[in-house]
Amino acid sequence: MTMESDANLVHGRQTPPVLPGTVDAAALMQKQFSPPRWVIQGLLREGLVVLAGRPKIGKSWFLLQLSLAVASGHPLFDMGVEKGCGLYLALEDTQPRLQTCIRQLRGNPPLSPGHLTFATEWPRLDAGGLKKLEAWLTTVDNCRLIIIDTLQKVRPPQKRAPVSTVKITMCWLT
Repeated sequence: MTMESDANLVHGRQTPPVLPGTVDAAALMQKQFSPPRWVIQGLLREGLVVLAGRPKIGKSWFLLQLSLAVASGHPLFDMGVEKGCGLYLALEDTQPRLQTCIRQLRGNPPLSPGHLTFATEWPRLDAGGLKKLEAWLTTVDNCRLIIIDTLQKVRPPQKRAPVSTVKITMCWLT
């Protein structure tokens, strides 16, 4: 490019070509988008979220509380919740332990049937697990969340570097 063509670009006299998969900043600012949908107001938006941290710091307990709040529509920590269905893959738990944990969190609550589904076993994503997730989604209305606890249990075997395997798994889930 010449200095003159660079100046034309700066002053809006010429539009550079847009490559596939890119968007011009001016065009982006002209687009209208729907506001984000919140699962938990101000805390958890719709989309893929990874909750990570050291072992045994309460991630599973938090996710159980979150899933119960969504299934019931009751606030979580004084934050509004959009009621809906959820799937919780508690892949390091058993049904008796889940029942005990729910009782510890909520007493013996009446839960609406069909709003929260648990599984303690699930195939890896590359071995039918993704198709099973898709099939489950066709059986419910208003799915608000799917929790996979833990991701390590459903991701493909690590033939590559661990970061690469996680990246591939995230792509499958989005």
